[in-house]
Amino acid sequence: KDDYCIVPEKYLDFVKREKPDGVVIINPNNPNGGYLKFEELKYIVSNLQDVSNIIIDESFVHFAFEDEDYSPVSAIDIFKEFPNVIVVKSMSKDFGIAGIRAGYAVMDRHKVSSLLKNGYLWNINGLAEYFFSLFERSDFLRDYENIRKRYISETQQFFAALSQIRGIKVYPSMANFVLVELLDGIKSDDFVFSLLVKYGIYFRTCSDKKGLEGEFVRISSRKKEENEVILQVMNSIYECT
Repeated sequence: KDDYCIVPEKYLDFVKREKPDGVVIINPNNPNGGYLKFEELKYIVSNLQDVSNIIIDESFVHFAFEDEDYSPVSAIDIFKEFPNVIVVKSMSKDFGIAGIRAGYAVMDRHKVSSLLKNGYLWNINGLAEYFFSLFERSDFLRDYENIRKRYISETQQFFAALSQIRGIKVYPSMANFVLVELLDGIKSDDFVFSLLVKYGIYFRTCSDKKGLEGEFVRISSRKKEENEVILQVMNSIYECT
């Protein structure tokens, strides 16, 4: 009934009852794209200071926004106030560079020392090193920001159009994908297979995701013209059911 989103008070009650040494918050979440606003996230963290490690995975945060200018809000500002926070981010989501295995983590210097002493670290490759060097170029950052904002606008329009289709339920999302519940009784695995064979379109089945009650698929937003094809196919399917 909460659209599979974190409700701060319920989450705090759960953590305080279970008393774990560490917690992980994915924001925006996967597979539903649920998003905790900055103040909600800070409220949770401020009430969990007895937890040793609060890992915040914000790999999808650059698809999220809290104002009309689509400005992302990073949890790094929360880390500056609470040293038990660890912020991690994969670079493969918004930059589309999964193959070079690039990402970063921000944490207290004592945690860094402990990690270097006891942990196993991957060395970055030459492509990843080159990619990170692009952040020194103002033209790269400017182009990225323009493309990011346009993509968010087109993605939110795509999700809104999907939500108008009868026979499915589209959950609110601040990621580059949306969780869709199939309400017509078809199994998600069968739906995904049929769509791939008939139309050459692949959705991610969520049949392996724990906690979902029903039949779900995850649909990623792509280029505007590709999203239009998806909408045409989905409308044609559910007009016939």
